[in-house]
Formats: sequence, C-alpha cells, structure tokens
Amino acid sequence: MAETAAAALVRAGRAEDLAALAVSRTAAAESELAAAHGELAGLRADLAAMREELVWAFAEGRLPVEAPAPVVVDLRDTTPRTG
Repeated sequence: MAETAAAALVRAGRAEDLAALAVSRTAAAESELAAAHGELAGLRADLAAMREELVWAFAEGRLPVEAPAPVVVDLRDTTPRTG
C-alpha cells in the first residue's frame, strides 16, 4: 500500500509539473497572440491609409488609368496569351 501511495504521489507531482508547464506555454502563446493582433491592427491602419491615398490620387487624376490586357490561358498547351 505504501508503494501504491508513493507511486501516486510521484504521478501527482509529475502532473503538477506538466500543468505548470502548460500554464506557462499558454501565457507565452497569449502574449504572442496579443503581439500579432497589435501588428495586424497596424497593418490594417496602413492599408486604410494607402487605400485613401489611392482614392484621392485617382480622384485628382494623378494615376494613369489603363485597362489591363486580359490574360487568357490556353489549357491545351498551357501558354499564357494576351487577348
């Protein structure tokens, strides 16, 4: 019975260690996620600013507007051609 109790204590200690490690890894992952969210918010703000700048440039006629030639892919020989 003492051996069983000792083995149970060892397993309990190991489980506590694993739980503490999991909590530590979770905290690190949450920190990384918060940093990624911050970067994403910054990128969204940059994209919005660039979009607004493009809209104003287009409205003021500072952008050349040319219709791009459509690319047609011939699936028979996989050679891209403009059409």
